[in-house]
Amino acid sequence: MDEKVKVRQVKEEAKKMASENPKICAAVFDLQQVICTPKSHHSSIFYKRRLANYNFTIFDLQSQEGRCFLWHEDIARRGANEISTCIYKFLQEKDSDGTEEVILFCDGCVGQNKNSVLPSMILYKLEHAKYLKKVTVNYFETNHGQNEGDCMHWVIERKVSKQPEIMVPSQLATLIQTARVTGKIQYTVYEINTVDVIDWIRYGQDIGLHAWRDALDGNSLVWTKVMSVALEKRKGECDMLFKHSHMEEFSVVCKPPKRQKDKYKSKTLPRPHNAYASVPKLSLPKYNDLIALCSGPKPVVYQQDQIMFYSNLHHTRK
Repeated sequence: MDEKVKVRQVKEEAKKMASENPKICAAVFDLQQVICTPKSHHSSIFYKRRLANYNFTIFDLQSQEGRCFLWHEDIARRGANEISTCIYKFLQEKDSDGTEEVILFCDGCVGQNKNSVLPSMILYKLEHAKYLKKVTVNYFETNHGQNEGDCMHWVIERKVSKQPEIMVPSQLATLIQTARVTGKIQYTVYEINTVDVIDWIRYGQDIGLHAWRDALDGNSLVWTKVMSVALEKRKGECDMLFKHSHMEEFSVVCKPPKRQKDKYKSKTLPRPHNAYASVPKLSLPKYNDLIALCSGPKPVVYQQDQIMFYSNLHHTRK
């Protein structure tokens, strides 16, 4: 049995567990393709750079609920810090609901998902959780990541494509929320701000989790080869387990050396920091293109409040 078949089997088993036990949640997550604004049939728009909008989705396999975390490039980028921050908010919600175990599935993008950053965030969440005891992240085989979340993306993209005009990002939230057909549960949209994004990369460095390599059974953890990673809270401390194949058994990572372990204990655990000291800035050429769409004899963006939105975007001066 190859990896793509095995991980789908693992997903079905997780889905069944979640349907039988309300304290278990199984979900898939992914970052949707970039949505650019303004959107219009105006011919001049095809020659201009536009604002990139990011929609990170989490789809609950049992309840069929979809959560969308929405922001644009003047608020934050789309790296490991942003992805981990969105999942952190999801885990907070699950913990407050009394969920004890969360099983996640995603693609194996190294820069966003398959790295030590996401486990660092999970470790922090488990240390401060009231009910949550275990979080597992399972990675799909490369180029074989089709899942229920893709349908969620398709529904949103269809809704967006049917709109003749989408002038500003604030209009996307309503469109996404109402993208499902009548009778279905509406998607929940969370609009992310710059101050929401936590520097989980720095936090992972502070606790030294990226250096956790050796397992009790002699295996050595290689982040780029990991197919499943789990963190489990036991007797006040967290164990980290990993697999390099879904057909293997979990290997338990050795506890860190005493020097690092002292930092790892909850009473001295470092606090995460904000990822941004200031908002990201657009390049000057992109900013000029957006302003050009707001001006001229036949502007694409013509309402005053929408023009003000683009005028106030942060940008470089050169």
